[in-house]
Amino acid sequence: MIDLKFQDGIARLLAVMAALLVVFGGDCLGQASTSEEGRNPFHGYSAGPEGARAILKDLMKGDVDRRALTLALRPRSQDYASVFTPEVVEIVEARYAALWNSSPPVVIAPKEGQTELLLWSATTEALRNHTGMAKEFPGGYRGATPYLKDGLIWYRFKFVEPGMRIGMAYDGLVHVNGRWCWFPKSWRVLPKNR
Repeated sequence: MIDLKFQDGIARLLAVMAALLVVFGGDCLGQASTSEEGRNPFHGYSAGPEGARAILKDLMKGDVDRRALTLALRPRSQDYASVFTPEVVEIVEARYAALWNSSPPVVIAPKEGQTELLLWSATTEALRNHTGMAKEFPGGYRGATPYLKDGLIWYRFKFVEPGMRIGMAYDGLVHVNGRWCWFPKSWRVLPKNR
């Protein structure tokens, strides 16, 4: 059961965010507007493992603004609605806002010497059944799958030193609505996990 005061606070926050989106056309809060698609550094990257690998290779380059590239993966409201079931989408979006607006800022980045990339993919259905490459994903996904829509392909990745399997691990990269988005550790933002 979700606390009513919490729900009321979320509703007020969403109303303010909606008003800001109307005034600023989606550019406030780091969200992409339709005109921003042309400025998105990952616009046009293909769906599938090739596109995911290309994004991650870009993030591994030493001369890039990783914060800006990470922000380009910030989901829009319609992306949350395409990934999460209706009963949790507003709460999840509000909770992810805290991540995206955090200080220090959230950044996808390898550590010094991590020059290799490991990449796994699994459908929502595979995550639910713990089959195939889903076994490489964090266990929290099994509890999250009732709230994740079917038909999506999720990516988990690690930046590692050559020949290693341990490194900077991330998850939650998804191609949805024609663009790449990042929903890290989705099980942590679901209502039952707060």
